Amino acid sequence: MRFVHIADMHFDMLSDKIGIGEQRRYDQRVILRKIINYIKENNIKYFFIAGDLYENQYIRTSTIEYINKLFLEIDDTQIFIAPGNHDPLLKNSYYNNFLWNKNVHIFGPKFERIETDNIDIYGYGFDDFYCSNLNFNDLKISNPNKINILVIHGTLDGANLEDMQYNSMSTRMLQEKGFDYVALGHIHKLDYNQEENQNVVYPGSTVSLGFDELGKHGMIVGELEKEKIDLQFVPLDETEFKLYELLQIPMSLVTSVFINIFDRYLNIVPDTLGQKLLVLFFAIVVTGIGAATMVNMKLVPNPADALAATIGDKLGKGMGIGKNVFDVTCFCTSGIIGLVFTRHIIGLGIGTVLAVIFTGRVIAVYNYFLKHSMQNLAGITVEL
Repeated sequence: MRFVHIADMHFDMLSDKIGIGEQRRYDQRVILRKIINYIKENNIKYFFIAGDLYENQYIRTSTIEYINKLFLEIDDTQIFIAPGNHDPLLKNSYYNNFLWNKNVHIFGPKFERIETDNIDIYGYGFDDFYCSNLNFNDLKISNPNKINILVIHGTLDGANLEDMQYNSMSTRMLQEKGFDYVALGHIHKLDYNQEENQNVVYPGSTVSLGFDELGKHGMIVGELEKEKIDLQFVPLDETEFKLYELLQIPMSLVTSVFINIFDRYLNIVPDTLGQKLLVLFFAIVVTGIGAATMVNMKLVPNPADALAATIGDKLGKGMGIGKNVFDVTCFCTSGIIGLVFTRHIIGLGIGTVLAVIFTGRVIAVYNYFLKHSMQNLAGITVEL
């Protein structure tokens, strides 16, 4: 039998890394598309997802619909999901309240066995955000002559109290149970030894989710027979977290330097109101296009632009709205500081108001018409 094993996709996870929440969400969709394409092209019949497919707190209905749509494309493949601590089988979870395709099986909070041809698939799913009392004595292989696979989420060989809260297991115990393959999830780093013919495997997360998750991320592709296993790690995430992203910090200093240079050498002082409005209009357009382009091209953005993109992403409205919210917040904060310390509003005028309103609108219009075509031209996007 041939199978694909993944874990810890964390769909719709709100990244704590400024400016890339939207990008991570897009990356997750790209990765799942790659996995589904691989399964179709290689006629894979078994697909194991060992927990934390999505973030229960933040997952969107549109994301679940997208996942299920892709699952429908591989309706000849049996999909087995073992919910983890980030996507537990709660009463209000999408696992219980969504019509999944018929090829999807979701394991519940008791050990369960699914028979398919000469293969038995066992699994267990979290029904809460913690699991510390699972009784592995209830887990027994029914037919040792068949290929037996376990799909489960949790910590392996945990040594501290925190590990014990997430379904702590031991490698020795799992091996003594006699499974031909144990598809694990929870640890975001790849953990298996091909030379030792290891059959208890963490594939790691499919996409890098933090500064501490540098390196390759992908999936395990396996070919399994009784007493024989061949595993291959297939990298998927080509947009790892890299240290250069910390350049957002000096980027703010570079921006300040350019502002000072422009202020000194391009100190344009129009005479009439019409000229002032024309210069202001030009400045707003250039600022909006520049900020949007920097973020859209996945370059190192100015921290303020990154924050605006993050706000828009968290609101589900895009960078344009994020910029408006950010600018209004700064406008109000500046006014309050001025009133508190000087009893006057300092540095805020009609130009500030116009910039607060229209810079975000320029970004919104620019992205609406040009974002995807620009990213396609730059080779950043793929068809989902």
